[in-house]
Amino acid sequence: MTWITLVTGFKKAYIWLKHHWQLPFLVVWTIVVFVLTRRNSDAIIEVLKAKKTSYEQQIGTLRASHTEELLKRNQLLQQYQETLSKIEKKFAEEEMKLDEEERQLVREIVAKSKGDPDVIRKEIENLFYINYAD
Repeated sequence: MTWITLVTGFKKAYIWLKHHWQLPFLVVWTIVVFVLTRRNSDAIIEVLKAKKTSYEQQIGTLRASHTEELLKRNQLLQQYQETLSKIEKKFAEEEMKLDEEERQLVREIVAKSKGDPDVIRKEIENLFYINYAD
């Protein structure tokens, strides 16, 4: 009777393996990988540590360059603002000088024309390139 029990047990195991072959395969694969990589685990750990160190160095370099770029950008923006304010100030001064010069020219025209409105109008039209329309 033991022989029949043994054969029946093998048949049941075969049918179970046929339907659930992934589980035994996974167990065998895990054991094989563990045995093969157990010897090189120290080397793998060293490689991972080296990669981590390299990664941290690269991140540090990127952060430093990013900070440097931000500082340069801020300096350029500040320089731009200073230059713009100088140009605006100089433009305002030049515009006021121009206004003073124009006023002086108009005074001279009025003084030369001796109060004649037609002469004043013609001289101002010629000076400022404008046309007076009646």
